[in-house]
Amino acid sequence: MKVYEAIDKTRSKNWKHCNESYLWHELVACILGSKVPFEHAQTAVTQLQNRGLLNVDKCLQNSPQFEVEIAEALSAPMGCQGIAGSAFRYRYPRLRANHIRRTAELVYHKHGSIKAILEAGENDPRETRLRIMSASVGLGPKQSSLFLRNIGYTDDLAILDTHVLRYMFLMGILQIKTNVLSSLSRYQEAEERLCAYTKRLGVNLAYLDTAVWVTMRVFQRELAA
Repeated sequence: MKVYEAIDKTRSKNWKHCNESYLWHELVACILGSKVPFEHAQTAVTQLQNRGLLNVDKCLQNSPQFEVEIAEALSAPMGCQGIAGSAFRYRYPRLRANHIRRTAELVYHKHGSIKAILEAGENDPRETRLRIMSASVGLGPKQSSLFLRNIGYTDDLAILDTHVLRYMFLMGILQIKTNVLSSLSRYQEAEERLCAYTKRLGVNLAYLDTAVWVTMRVFQRELAA
């Protein structure tokens, strides 16, 4: 709760004011963030940005070649900015390159734009999450919820990653210990449990799961030290 109180609760993003390039950048970041550490995903998307590989127009002009270039960029050694000895290689370069290319084709050939998908959701967060999942390859409910959170679309969807799920088990919110929720229905069930928990505490869901994420990451690192 001390972390919760320290979180800056000033909303800095509003998806309606975001341009398409920013929305695409955030969507790619969430695709890259699946099953990899947060820092690795952020470094990977920056690598693509620096190499001009987040240009959707170029991707759609020659999708196969663009996929190859993304895979090559993700395969190159990377280092987390400002962290000594942090060299790593992104875990799924070819798979995520394929996901990014196919997502670009789905979003821009079928729907026109990310903003069009968001507007079609009629401000219903769960409906919009389904639309984002159906228009994206390799994006489940957690990463789709994270995308909608990051662009300022909603605070009413939980980001149930490993750290939050572990906290929920330790606090008795979940009865079974798990690191991943295998289906949308199971995700929504756990999400409803966390929502009920936040209501009992009288706190905001988005800020609480962020505080839990920060706290559990620090706890895990100290435990491993």
